[in-house]
Amino acid sequence: MWSFRKAPGGRGPKRFLRSEPGFTLVELLVVMLILGILAAIAIPAFFSQSEKAQNAEAKHYAETARKAVSVRLTENGDDLDAVTVDDIRRIEPSLNSANELYLLPSTAGLGGYVIAVRSKTGTYFGLVITNQRITQRYCQPAGASGCSSSGTW
Repeated sequence: MWSFRKAPGGRGPKRFLRSEPGFTLVELLVVMLILGILAAIAIPAFFSQSEKAQNAEAKHYAETARKAVSVRLTENGDDLDAVTVDDIRRIEPSLNSANELYLLPSTAGLGGYVIAVRSKTGTYFGLVITNQRITQRYCQPAGASGCSSSGTW
């Protein structure tokens, strides 16, 4: 930084270079610009990670519900019509935290059932189970968050 001081002997102002610690305005603006660019890149990446986690949680609940239905069928015979969502939540209390949980008879007519869980992102993840085996993993709407364009996961 430059400053004007009176020259020795009183002969008028003369420039002297003073060394002051600190940053110039340009340096601070460059740092702020770099931080802004990094934030613009990092924040959307963070939000997509939270969506992935919410979808993974819904898939986990679907798998857990399938196991709870298997336990219920093993305990009480193969009467699938008698199994309710309350039954599987009683068997596996962690399912009480599931956003929306559905247990439906399979429309394929093969004596199976469908488990569907709604993610916090709004995407439904489901399993079609026939003869105690997963025959299809589906999601709706196709192409939505965490769901492929073919509607499977």
